[in-house]
Amino acid sequence: MRNALGLTLLALALAISGCALIGESPAHVGGDATLGDAARAARPDTSSKRRRRGPARPPLDVGYTVPSATGTSVEVTSLDGGSSPSGGSSSVRPSDADDGPPGFIGAVGGGGSIGGTEYDGFGEFGLDLGFGVTDRWRADLLGTVSPIQFSDMTIAGQSFRNEIDLNLDLTARFNLTESYTFMGAYPLAGVRCGTLFWDYAQPITVIEDGTPRVVNNDHINHFSVYGGFGFSPMRLRHLQIGTQLLGGSRFYSWTSHQGFSNTLFPPAGFVQVRFEAGYSF
Repeated sequence: MRNALGLTLLALALAISGCALIGESPAHVGGDATLGDAARAARPDTSSKRRRRGPARPPLDVGYTVPSATGTSVEVTSLDGGSSPSGGSSSVRPSDADDGPPGFIGAVGGGGSIGGTEYDGFGEFGLDLGFGVTDRWRADLLGTVSPIQFSDMTIAGQSFRNEIDLNLDLTARFNLTESYTFMGAYPLAGVRCGTLFWDYAQPITVIEDGTPRVVNNDHINHFSVYGGFGFSPMRLRHLQIGTQLLGGSRFYSWTSHQGFSNTLFPPAGFVQVRFEAGYSF
């Protein structure tokens, strides 16, 4: 149990210390361009006359990049203060190892909707790695890919293409029944760190560090908290399937990776259904 608890705490520390999946976007100062400006500049113009006769759109000023500070190293030590010397007695009794809480590895899938008129919905599929903390408590680390669609009636839906989310979730559940029972139910809570990627419908010219350049794609980080209830209709010794109904809130970063101020993505609520199936060990 101590090893499982250590892995759970380590996963929690990693999730909290670095929520963005691909690192923080470079900070920009002095610019006044917004995501709304970028979406309008990238929106295809259906009028050929306007494209021939209309004035060219001016470059969007995203300001100057701020050099990132040098990162600091973090030393991770084991929870028991160090490894036991070779040949020494183990600190885990055989009975503890035999009766330890089960782990889980499997696949997840599902979908849901995000509140507001900006979205048409999203899907989800990925992998789940669970750690039994006690016989009733289990922590799960999930890596998922979520195709997401913006409404065609919005400027984002008209200007963005190939939208996709990459997410890392950490959840905790409390089983209302013992782990050896055939069926089970549990409440759960989780946090999600993710990055939303998209391509612009047409290239955008920006001014960065006083120099023009062309932008074809962008991304923005986000953070979510959620809770819900799950049900496992079948739990065998090495097989488990289940479903979850979840609801929560999503919060986006202040700026996109390309330096545009976030004026398109306000905080939003979401609901989703998640299915899981995998190997219990």
